[in-house]
Amino acid sequence: MQRISTKKGQIRPVIIKLRNNSMKSAIMQKRAPMKSNGYRLVDDVTKPNQELINRLLLHLDIDSAWY
Repeated sequence: MQRISTKKGQIRPVIIKLRNNSMKSAIMQKRAPMKSNGYRLVDDVTKPNQELINRLLLHLDIDSAWY
């Protein structure tokens, strides 16, 4: 985990690196309850992968998608 520097008075975000995708998936599945507690999780995704996720979310049968 590493903090990112920001301007004075702003909340400092952190970057978290994980060993495997299963741990990342477990964390990302719990991001809705974390958001209600004031935390925000954002997945660092390339533009082509983000476009794929956006297309997946257009389908009615898919509730959530992440990379």
